[in-house]
Amino acid sequence: MKATYGEILEEISREEFEGDVIDKTYKRVGREIFKDPKTDDGTKKSAKGLLKVSYDPKVNDLVLKDQCTEAEEKQGLLQIVFENGKMSEPQSLDEIRILISNSLQRM
Repeated sequence: MKATYGEILEEISREEFEGDVIDKTYKRVGREIFKDPKTDDGTKKSAKGLLKVSYDPKVNDLVLKDQCTEAEEKQGLLQIVFENGKMSEPQSLDEIRILISNSLQRM
C-alpha cells in the first residue's frame, strides 16, 4: 500500500473568513505525498497527488496519470478501499484474483 495524497484540516484565519468568527473554523486541504531523493538518478521518483489509472487501447495496458484533479481521479479505475482508517468493502484474495482475471479478459 502506498499513499500519494492526504487531507488535513487547516484552521481558517480571521482574514480568510467572511463574517464574525466565534469558534475556530477549519477547511480541508489536500497534500501531495511523494519521495524524490536528492541522490537519485530519477528512477526512484514516486507518483504524487491524486492518481488516475485507466486502460489505454493504444498500448493495450493500464496507464497512470498523477497530480490529477478530483474530477479526473473519479473517472479512473481505482476504488476506495480504506477511508478514515476503515476498510470499505473487505475482499478475499480469491475475490481479488477473480476481479483481476475478469479485467484482463476484457482488455
